[in-house]
Amino acid sequence: MTRSPGPRRALVSVGVLVALTATGATASAGAPAAEAPKEPGLVGAARIYYAYAPDDDIRFDFDAHGFYTRARGTFHFRHSGVGPDGRPVTGEAWGTVRCLATGGDTATVTGTITRTVPPGIMSGAVGFSVAGRGRHQRLGFSWGVLDSPAELPPCYAIAPFATVTAGHFAVDDAPLPPVPVWLKATSEPAQKM
Repeated sequence: MTRSPGPRRALVSVGVLVALTATGATASAGAPAAEAPKEPGLVGAARIYYAYAPDDDIRFDFDAHGFYTRARGTFHFRHSGVGPDGRPVTGEAWGTVRCLATGGDTATVTGTITRTVPPGIMSGAVGFSVAGRGRHQRLGFSWGVLDSPAELPPCYAIAPFATVTAGHFAVDDAPLPPVPVWLKATSEPAQKM
């Protein structure tokens, strides 16, 4: 003969169930909200070897973060060498990041020059690319091989043709963000083959 639980035992069981449910609900309610998606980035400073000016001191630094045309940040470069008259000459430029794209250890950045020393030595849109890690890292800059001024669409840059000789750049890759509204509107469903 099976004994049925008495009212007291049933009440204790219901109490335990309610306590467990309440604890689970509290844990869920107290859990942190979903984190914002990780952003890609390109940061660091380095000197490069440029084949068309092998004895010059050319340095770049970047502080860029964000997805594509929503990226933000700054860049700076400095080129010191010897002028046609044999005297030392240095040019510097600063700019604002307009686009950043990353994939693995590769980054592409475009931006706009905001200030130069001496004033007016260059202006407009410029593009950069960084690839590789450690001693095998390379950098490309648009005016190094293209006629100036070049028309550069956002996030387009020349392939990295110069070798990093000191310092380094850190490429922080991130998964693609959720599909933007503008891309959803222009996408067509995949065709079955």
